[in-house]
Amino acid sequence: MLQNIFVNKDHPATVSSSHDSYLPSKHLDLTGTPPTIDACDSLVSSGSSSPLHKKKPDNLAECENVTKQCLTLLNSILSSSKNPTAISWLFDNWAKSDDNNSSLLSANIDKNSNLCKALLSSLVWCPNEEIRTITFSSALKIFISNQFDKKYTFALLSLLLTFIQHVTESSQTNQQQHINGSLISQSEKLFLLLESLIMHLWDTSDDQEKEPKARAVFFSSLDDSSDSVPIISNISHFGRLLSWIAFKLMTHGPYEQQRNESDIDFFLVGLISLVDKLCQLLSNTTKSSLSALLQHVFNQCLFDLPVAEHAASINPPKCKTSKSRQAAFHLIVTLCSRCPENIELVIELILAQQKVDKPRTDLSDWNWNPLAKDKNACGYVGLGNLGATCYMNSLLQQFFMIPPLRFGLLAADSTKVEEAGKLPTEENLLYQLQLLFGNLLLSEKKYFDTRGLCNAYKDFDGQPLNPGEQQDVDEFFSIFMDKLETSLKPMKEKNLLKDIFGGEICNQIICQECKHQSERCEDCLVLSLDVKGKKSVLESLDLYVEGEMLDGENKYFCENCSGKRDSLKRACISTLPNTLILHLKRFEFDLEIMRKVKVNDCCEFPMELDMSLYTKEFIEARHEDVTKKQALGYYQFNLKGVLVHTGTADSGHYYSFIKERHKGEEWYCFNDGSVTPFDPSTMPSTCFGGTKVSHKFDPLSQKMIPNETPKQYSAYLLIYERNYVEFQDNSNIKNSRPLSTLHDEQAKEIWHPPYEKILAPSGYVPKEIFDELVRENTQFLMDKFIFAPEYSAWLLNVATIVTDTFHPPPLDMIKSLTYFVLEVLVRSKEKSLLESFMKILCNWYGTSVQACRWLLDTLLLHSEWSVSILLKCPIQALRQGFVSILTVVFSKLAPLETELYSVEVEDVKATVVEINELDNCSEEIMPVMATELKGSNTTSRSKYMCQDHANDIILWKTSGSIDSAKFESTREGRVRWWKSKSILAQYVGFLMSLLVNCEVNWKRFDQLFEAIYAFACCGYAESIYCIQCGMILRLLDIFLGDSGNIPATALIGTKVLERSSRGRRFLMGDKFSSPNFSPLMALLDILVRSTIVYNKSECEANFLYAPGLSSDAMMEAKLNGRWRVMPKQDAEYLSANKALQMLMEQGLSVAGSVKGIISHLCFNNLTISKRVCMTCQKSIEDNKSEEFSLFLDVLLNLVYIIDRFQSNRVHLVMSTIMAGIKANIRYEKEANDILRGLRSILQSDKLDGNPCKIMLKDWLLVDFPGCFVEDLFQIPEAIQEVKRSIISTKYCIVKTLLLTSLNSGDSSRKRKQSDDVSILYAEKRMALSTPMGKSVPTPSSSINAEMLKYLSDEDDEDVKFVGMSKKNLDTTITMPLASICNQNQDLLRDVLTSLIFLFNDINDMVTGCTGSKRHNNGNVDTKAFADYFELLRLCLSGQRHEKDLLLHQCNGIHQGLLHLLWKIDLAGRAGRRVAADITKGEIILFYEEILAHHPELGDEFTSNFNQNKTEKELNDSIGMVEKTGENIKRTNDGGKEETFDHMSKLLELFVTSSKTEEYNEKYIAHYYSLMISLSKSYTVFRKRMLNHGNWMWSLRVFVFNTSVNEKEHLYKTLCDGAMHFAEHDITFRKALFLELLDGNQGNENENKNARKLRFIKAIKEWGVH
Repeated sequence: MLQNIFVNKDHPATVSSSHDSYLPSKHLDLTGTPPTIDACDSLVSSGSSSPLHKKKPDNLAECENVTKQCLTLLNSILSSSKNPTAISWLFDNWAKSDDNNSSLLSANIDKNSNLCKALLSSLVWCPNEEIRTITFSSALKIFISNQFDKKYTFALLSLLLTFIQHVTESSQTNQQQHINGSLISQSEKLFLLLESLIMHLWDTSDDQEKEPKARAVFFSSLDDSSDSVPIISNISHFGRLLSWIAFKLMTHGPYEQQRNESDIDFFLVGLISLVDKLCQLLSNTTKSSLSALLQHVFNQCLFDLPVAEHAASINPPKCKTSKSRQAAFHLIVTLCSRCPENIELVIELILAQQKVDKPRTDLSDWNWNPLAKDKNACGYVGLGNLGATCYMNSLLQQFFMIPPLRFGLLAADSTKVEEAGKLPTEENLLYQLQLLFGNLLLSEKKYFDTRGLCNAYKDFDGQPLNPGEQQDVDEFFSIFMDKLETSLKPMKEKNLLKDIFGGEICNQIICQECKHQSERCEDCLVLSLDVKGKKSVLESLDLYVEGEMLDGENKYFCENCSGKRDSLKRACISTLPNTLILHLKRFEFDLEIMRKVKVNDCCEFPMELDMSLYTKEFIEARHEDVTKKQALGYYQFNLKGVLVHTGTADSGHYYSFIKERHKGEEWYCFNDGSVTPFDPSTMPSTCFGGTKVSHKFDPLSQKMIPNETPKQYSAYLLIYERNYVEFQDNSNIKNSRPLSTLHDEQAKEIWHPPYEKILAPSGYVPKEIFDELVRENTQFLMDKFIFAPEYSAWLLNVATIVTDTFHPPPLDMIKSLTYFVLEVLVRSKEKSLLESFMKILCNWYGTSVQACRWLLDTLLLHSEWSVSILLKCPIQALRQGFVSILTVVFSKLAPLETELYSVEVEDVKATVVEINELDNCSEEIMPVMATELKGSNTTSRSKYMCQDHANDIILWKTSGSIDSAKFESTREGRVRWWKSKSILAQYVGFLMSLLVNCEVNWKRFDQLFEAIYAFACCGYAESIYCIQCGMILRLLDIFLGDSGNIPATALIGTKVLERSSRGRRFLMGDKFSSPNFSPLMALLDILVRSTIVYNKSECEANFLYAPGLSSDAMMEAKLNGRWRVMPKQDAEYLSANKALQMLMEQGLSVAGSVKGIISHLCFNNLTISKRVCMTCQKSIEDNKSEEFSLFLDVLLNLVYIIDRFQSNRVHLVMSTIMAGIKANIRYEKEANDILRGLRSILQSDKLDGNPCKIMLKDWLLVDFPGCFVEDLFQIPEAIQEVKRSIISTKYCIVKTLLLTSLNSGDSSRKRKQSDDVSILYAEKRMALSTPMGKSVPTPSSSINAEMLKYLSDEDDEDVKFVGMSKKNLDTTITMPLASICNQNQDLLRDVLTSLIFLFNDINDMVTGCTGSKRHNNGNVDTKAFADYFELLRLCLSGQRHEKDLLLHQCNGIHQGLLHLLWKIDLAGRAGRRVAADITKGEIILFYEEILAHHPELGDEFTSNFNQNKTEKELNDSIGMVEKTGENIKRTNDGGKEETFDHMSKLLELFVTSSKTEEYNEKYIAHYYSLMISLSKSYTVFRKRMLNHGNWMWSLRVFVFNTSVNEKEHLYKTLCDGAMHFAEHDITFRKALFLELLDGNQGNENENKNARKLRFIKAIKEWGVH
């Protein structure tokens, strides 16, 4: 049943039978009244006879029969019903049936046009979107199937085109307003079907039909196209079809509305899409013939703007919605694709639209989105809130919505305001109010900015209205009305406010005896009513006129009675205003809490108000039986507006509800800039006040309970109006006469505001304001078009097509895209395509010199672009994109204009840009006018320039070789960029002039420096040009500020002004961020290094090849023999103490540039070098580490400078470092940072091949011992952490000294350089003696290969095993020290002496670190202590003095070393394994090295135990220790006994050490080598070791364990030692044999058995008893 389908939930909703006809009978010949759904249902019964309810046909004959029955049913539906739902249902069933139905349907195309009629009925006319979608998909399946005959598809296409004909005919006959609006909005599916049919016909045609000649059939002119529907029988007729559709497109009028994005003209979109599709199919020749269509689409469809003539119709352009505009843009792209003629036309159109005569100044927003500022959908304009101006906005909106007030104020002549001649329009209150009303009436923007009105509104003190201060709207109303009335006094509209708001209040006092009345009337604009405790406004009005009795002491003196009598005092309304304003007193002063509070009581008010009860005549009539007749409607008022306050008495917000007048009389909510519809039925809940009930969860009752809270929003002002109008001050017209009767001569005697017929806005809006609004609206509408994302995407597509078509691109297209980017895209909110546009422009400018020159010329003409983008734009990506374009332009023009930089153009009338036009630039750089600079001679000086030659660059030219060079010098003065013949030089000079004001824009000025830096990087000439423009001092002045003390007279190109007259400079930076000086310093760096700093007293020829010169400057010097000397004045200020100090203080973020600048200044300049060292020393001594970090880096960097003063500079640097260490010896962080910096020099690869390495060694030879031992380490204030750092530094120094000494033998030149210093060292050493007072003999021995390997590698600061990566540590090589300079032998002795002096301090420090309550949480400082013992080991060479030092100076080396081992081992047991093991391992290595060079020192070790004991006593003591665990007591240096069994502790060390393979090879192997060596030499120690349980454990783990490689040093050492002791000690041999037998049970690894068998065989040979 059809009825069942229609009401099914899943089926599309049915269309009511009351709808109008869906098909126009004139074209489709469908007549009759559409029946109901039941009537349709009766045509398709549910019985078996219904063809649509049968099962799917089983054969072709049955299928044909069913289809015929469906066609018959379709005819019945069409003849009796026009319901598209039934038709859609039929098509859906056909589509689901067998494909053979298509052949039958195609046969009925010509026979029965009802099929097409039915398709249009369901596809277009049906208002249900779902039904149209079902019909479209079904028709697509039916008509594009292979079974559907192609010729019938053409026929169907022609029939469907009749719909287009019908719509366009209605448009051409001006019947557009009578066409059903849904016709256009519902045609989307029809055009989609047409496109599908066209593509289907094209795809199914053969190649011969698609030949270009066949496709070129096209009408010669669109204007001459036939209006009749073309007959389409094959694809060769597609040209005709294209011409006809294009013609229909051009004749189709605008339908879409400006502010209705959902109201899409799908008919227009369909036409555009059809043209687009056909253009893609046809030849490019066809595209070139569509130039008229292209212009029409560009102009009429996209960018046509409304004019006054369009006021009565829908405004152009045709495409206003995003969808239609995207379709139009795509059509233009299609027309331009592979068609140069159309591309050129589009370029011309774009350029005409984008060309800028003057940059816009009305846009300050960098995220401008006009659509977000578009007029509210309801058609009203809001008012912007400037902070707290909502009270003013809500009241002014109420005023504007009163038509007579709006008309009267706009019609007034604001020039007649008192003192108007003395007031500019910015301070004319009436003019500003007219401007506001004009914008509210005509503006296309969302809201109007009230800033001008606020400035024109002056308080009693003459101050403008403060937008951040909230006011009471009632008080503001009274003051504003008073000011407005004053402004209107000299005009004919002087009674305007009185006519609209004017009423009279009569204050009466009535004697109760004689009834005598005393009256006093006063004008009234507002009635103030109490609301506290009042149920409604009516109750408040009753109270207002109720009055009070004056009795008792308050009796009134009655003149008639000549005495005091009881009297009634009351107030009543004597004259009602045309517009009644009721003020509800919601605020009162609470005397209890002594503050203002808000009354939130509920107070109702009616929509219609009868004021007769409160008038004087009514009250008198009630009491005195006196009647006074008034005109009909005089007392009846209707509510027109409500001004609401929400919040508290201290803070809140105002907004208005207003009803339209003389229109639809709808209610709207005016909330600042937002205007939205308002439902007046919600007035009680939104305006009456009172309380509201909400529910919240109660945890006690576990349920939601109601909670009543007061409403903070309630009505504050009520605006009532009456239809009856009466003018109060016209004595010639009776008060009872309404406005409708005032058309005689009497009405002309005095001007009154019209209440009925308001003229068109252009009739009474002041012309000046009207014209300005038209201009603003036009600009705003264009903004909506060109700021839209679809426009940017389209322009990018066009640019891509241009790039692919033209090489190079046309200049006009480059101009168009540049205008768009600089004027539109930079301000647009949508910047996703910014990078793509910038890349295209960079590529284009890289191909055209002409375009580059045009750009710079345009940027100079429109300087606002450069200023706004480089200094004011907050978007960094945008600034960087602009700089990237400038970089390409600079690099393109620089090679062509290099010779023109200093060539001046005569008779330049004025500078290109007046710098003083920039913001906050009243006394900045002013380019010198040509009238002040006559003549092109570079020596000519302006009064604004310095009068000496200190600003000149000196050009040096050489001839001949560098050794015999002849120099010629010439002076090059400063340049005047504004007179340069080079457009590039002019623009760069303009950029330099912007630096005057850049401090104000410190957050965004980095790209300005990048732009100038890009120019300076173009070549040597560009850098010199910047210097000639005074850039060095300008940059220095910006960076240093007032601290640089650079006088204004030194800044070239500036007015000669003292700093005091220029005022205080703008301070850059805040607490959140600081300026980015990286680009500035990079620019300063390249400029400084483009010249040489000449010092006549210290100069020699080779200073010209300063290694710090920039690459361009060095190339210029080598190729052309040309150098330029930095201007004397620049060099003086740059190298001044204060400048150097400030550079290093503030240049931490640009450390690289600062170091490069200072190093270049110091090259071959000892004076500046001394100045830098002094500045650094002062900072290091006085400041914290964070503050002097850059000073230290700069100081250390001076070491690497290679020049004639390198030796002096090294001495200066190292002396400064030593002084800094001494000054900071008490401060851990500062001293460590300095020492770390010193170590970085000593370990740096930069010293390789640098003579500085020899000079450092020479300095260290002379000053090293004293500086690092007596002067530093033994300073009482030095803390342990600093001492540890000194140890690490000493390690690096020794490496440097030894390596440099060894390498110095390879170069006689290096030895020669150090001879003088070596003699000084030898003389100094002769005065030294050993601590015992004896001279030290010259040693002769060998140098350990391990020492050489260690010294050749850099240290690793991380905590890891020192030297674990070193190999062959047990090998040594012999190198006679006689082959080395004598001072090296002395050096080893002195280093060892100084190290031994530190041993006791090291002992204290190590034991302190291992304590739980000391610094560093008890950790042993790996690097410091490990380096110390490594140094001791490396300094051992077997000399005689070593034994004396070890025995005498340390009171026995063994005692100290074993004590350290004991303490460090305790730290390792406490969980600090890694740190303890590294230091412990280095002590072991040192211990082993001592015994290797001096075996006799082992006696001291055992002497602590021998003490003249016999062997039996020794054995007994050993057994006692093993059994009882007691330690042997000994006497320490203080005479006290201490428990110290150092043999046991030494034997236990390997148990507590790390077990890693690296550590075993590095340290444990040498540990066992030491133990075995002592055991072989001393019986007591051997017995203790062999009886210690850990010795046997080590054999199990490292010898018998197969995981240990036999080739490892540890395995060999233990294996050899075990064999030796097994052979010579029968007790150990027996114990070992038992161990081997006990562990050889079971299935053991063969390798393990082999290792054990080797020992067993040997033991058997020796014998076991």
